[in-house]
Amino acid sequence: MLILPLHRPLTRRNFPWLTALLVVINVFVFFGPQARDDERRAAAEQYAQDSGLAKLESDAYARYRQQADSDPAMQEEEADLPESMRAWARYVAMQSDRRFWEGLEQGQWFASPEDWQRWQSLDVRREALLADVVTEHHALPSSDAQPEQYLSSIFLHGSVEHLLGNMLFLIALGLLVEAPLGALRFGLLYLLGGIGAGLAWQAEMSGELTSALGASGAIAALMGAFCVVWGWRRVRLFYWFFVVFDYVRAPALWLLPIWLGWELLQMGFSDSQVAYSAHAGGIVSGALLAFALRQTGGIRTHWLDDSEDESQPAQRAEAEFKRGQAALGQLQLETAEVHLAAAQKLAPERFDVALARLRCAQNARRSEWIGERVIRVLDLPVSTVDELLAKARVTTEIDAALLPTLPSKTLETLIQQLLARGEIEAALGLLPRLQTHPELQAQMPMLRLRIALRLRESLAHAAARRVLQSLLDQHPDSPQAQKARFLLEQG
Repeated sequence: MLILPLHRPLTRRNFPWLTALLVVINVFVFFGPQARDDERRAAAEQYAQDSGLAKLESDAYARYRQQADSDPAMQEEEADLPESMRAWARYVAMQSDRRFWEGLEQGQWFASPEDWQRWQSLDVRREALLADVVTEHHALPSSDAQPEQYLSSIFLHGSVEHLLGNMLFLIALGLLVEAPLGALRFGLLYLLGGIGAGLAWQAEMSGELTSALGASGAIAALMGAFCVVWGWRRVRLFYWFFVVFDYVRAPALWLLPIWLGWELLQMGFSDSQVAYSAHAGGIVSGALLAFALRQTGGIRTHWLDDSEDESQPAQRAEAEFKRGQAALGQLQLETAEVHLAAAQKLAPERFDVALARLRCAQNARRSEWIGERVIRVLDLPVSTVDELLAKARVTTEIDAALLPTLPSKTLETLIQQLLARGEIEAALGLLPRLQTHPELQAQMPMLRLRIALRLRESLAHAAARRVLQSLLDQHPDSPQAQKARFLLEQG
């Protein structure tokens, strides 16, 4: 089963430069530093055979397998194999048996102390031969990983097919995710999602002697991010199931449980060497990171709405919005309402349209519309500081009687977003209005303290002192008042 989102027409405006760079890096690493890994590994294995090192290990493994606590299931599985394959199966099992290798390092399983000493001296030479094997040192081990291996492993691949498959998905998802996030946020999500995928894989493989490599975990993070970034917008999805090939339009968010469920299903029932746990961990990591970006205004929603393959709705929405704005400017309020309602139906997440509809209701003095439209304006995600400041102005301008009807969580989030964007004065200006909200009164001491701390960070000490003093004056018995006194005494 394959479900792949179809990319949008490529233009200079939406060209995914960072995605292209990631593809170049992955291809360069595979055909550059990794290119001689097989040759170097083969040289180390040939040395092990010629020097007698491999025989020492094979004999030691045979003694290890004869111990009473060896795995009976493994013995039964080996007994079912043809005689010609048993030696190879035992060799493969030996390579991933952590308990065996840990014992070998301590001198167990050898016929004599002299064999152990000989093995140690021969193993030094083999390790020297393996020192230049890139995947030996930069893949992600199942335990005791170095911090840099979480990142280096996502730029390694095991074969040309592995590389090509991952790059196909990287290009397809990069075309859809990089533009709405921006290159910096896209790159951070890719790397952090790859780390999350690695941690999920390690949680499953803990105790095994194995390692993982490949960009698929980081790319799975882009899959999870794609679902959240595009949300309920309908996107084109190509699907392939046995001999059925087609594409459909469906909300992007529908793919999140489908993709994640498929990886979890494969984790439980597949015997392949594919790291399905890394894919699942990547999808979850990417979805959570994208959700955090959405909550903090880190997604450029205007780019999502301005697409060539959905040009007719977008163009119609823009045309209706301009007609509505023109009618609003001439105070032709009924005409403006008709055009703006049509624009909002075509582009429900456009902040400027929602704000214009609120202004239309305010000019028409339609109180039955204003409360609902204020809430819509405050709930919509914003992509610019100007839009965030517009939310603050709406909150300060509305009738005081309407304020208690607004969701307290929405207002608290607005304060936090203003502080996160460095708009401290705007946040400070909201406090006199918000302190009349019955559900926010208990939060006012904490909000004032947060603003004061941000002012101190920006070296606006005089303003910070005024806010701290107002906290003491208005909330002298609050837990935050003690902190305010301490800060005021510090100067």
